[in-house]
Amino acid sequence: MNQLKDKIKQYEKIYGITENPNTEKAVRDMAKKLKEYDEQIKQLELKCASQEKVYVKLLAEIEKIGLAWQKLEDQNSRKVLDLTEKEVQIVKLIAERTRYNQKCHELQKEKTASNNLIMALKRQSEKQLELIRKLEDHEKNLTNLVSIAEKNSGNNLALIESHKRKALELTELCNDQKDKLEKANRKFLEMNNIIRDKTAALEAEIAKNKRLGEDISVSKKRIETLSKYENAGDSNLQKQLDEYKALLKCPSCNINFKDTVLLKCMHVFCKECIKARYDSRQRKCPTCGESFGNHDIKQVWL
Repeated sequence: MNQLKDKIKQYEKIYGITENPNTEKAVRDMAKKLKEYDEQIKQLELKCASQEKVYVKLLAEIEKIGLAWQKLEDQNSRKVLDLTEKEVQIVKLIAERTRYNQKCHELQKEKTASNNLIMALKRQSEKQLELIRKLEDHEKNLTNLVSIAEKNSGNNLALIESHKRKALELTELCNDQKDKLEKANRKFLEMNNIIRDKTAALEAEIAKNKRLGEDISVSKKRIETLSKYENAGDSNLQKQLDEYKALLKCPSCNINFKDTVLLKCMHVFCKECIKARYDSRQRKCPTCGESFGNHDIKQVWL
């Protein structure tokens, strides 16, 4: 209160206010007003502080806006470059558009040509439909002919079945003939083997006959030497000569000399005896009774 009173006195001195009996009321009123003013001042200080904060925020926002402005300028420069590139692309697209227009014009020409072809094909199709109708009529006629042919084929089927039966019989006969041929081939192979064996034996016998021929030639020489001494009346030499002659003569007739061999048994006879037996169908060896054929007869020279 004392401070307020001092302030009031200073205020009175400044503004020339005299003392009144109602000064206490005035002081109280002034004190209230001062309190109100102090509150207003505090509020204003708070507002100033808030305004300063807002000012700081505004400065920060201004800096941000400056940076954003620089970014926008950079973006604008980039977009200008992009626009130049796009203008070049637009020029290219315009050139391509002209090309496509030319192609469209050519395609329209082709379309007109294709339409003309379609019309021509329609005409051809109409002609072909007429041909198809004619062919259908012809087909009907052919079906009638086929029905007639089927009736005739019924008769032909019976003939075909009979021919099939005959063919089966012929196949059976062919199979039988094949079996017979196989058997004949087997016999032929067996006969070939036998002939080989016989030829080998014949070759051996021929070698023996050669040896016998040599022995016979030696014996003939001896006989000739003995015949010289025949007139001398030596009975022993005559007997030896008769024995050698008997060896050279045919054992069947004892007249002719040996000149034919039978390959199966390798016995030697004269040609006349073997021929007589072959012609009379008594085709067996006179010595051993082995049967022989024409291919078993072989001539030899002693």
